[in-house]
Amino acid sequence: MRAPWRKSRTASEADGVRRQRCYVDDKVSRVAWLNRSNIIFAGQDKWSLDPRVDLVTKGQLEYSLRIQKVDVYDEGTYTCSIQTKQKSKTSHIHLIVQAKDKQIADYKKRVKQLQEQVEQQLTRQEQDEAKILETEKRLLQEQLTAEKSLVAQLQEHLQQLNCEMEELKGKKEADMRGSTMEEVTDKPENGAELYSSREEKPIQAKQLEEDPHPVSLPHVSLMEKPVPARSEAEEEPESGSGRQWRRLLCC
Repeated sequence: MRAPWRKSRTASEADGVRRQRCYVDDKVSRVAWLNRSNIIFAGQDKWSLDPRVDLVTKGQLEYSLRIQKVDVYDEGTYTCSIQTKQKSKTSHIHLIVQAKDKQIADYKKRVKQLQEQVEQQLTRQEQDEAKILETEKRLLQEQLTAEKSLVAQLQEHLQQLNCEMEELKGKKEADMRGSTMEEVTDKPENGAELYSSREEKPIQAKQLEEDPHPVSLPHVSLMEKPVPARSEAEEEPESGSGRQWRRLLCC
């Protein structure tokens, strides 16, 4: 891997190791190395977690950054910030990393593989979503069918209840009509008797009006024995006491 740094006082390259130099004018200066707003070194303290990065100090005025096995991810701008009592200055070095042809082909192959994996994953997700939608649709259809069946059963049960209520109502009305007819058939007989008994009185009164001298019928006691009728030949002259006694009996 090549890093086309200009071989100058601030940058050098040797055996895959890239070195960025930074010099200070005063040993008491505060120095820091930054990479794309990330602090790599602050003084002698290392802030970066990358093990390929280390600090080179030669004497008291050099403050250089060294990167081993440079990768494309290391490309970018590096800044050396120097702050003194009198003034502050910064030096910027832009690192451009160019990969070899084989590495470029490997990257293209890797990108293609990633694209295929992404497409497969998207296709799988679409298929899964289609299956999920189909399953949900089938479940909803089954639920709707079950609800329709339940509604039909409830309607049939309600219809049966209505029929039973109508039958009970008809039986009740028939019983009421039967009891009413019995009362009606009983009342005319009693009424007829009463009316006939009441009619006799006007008839008797009318007869009395037509016949002002009614014939009084002899009162015959039930205890009396009937006297057999005698013929004229058998009749004998009665004495006065016998006639009187017979007259008393007749009266």
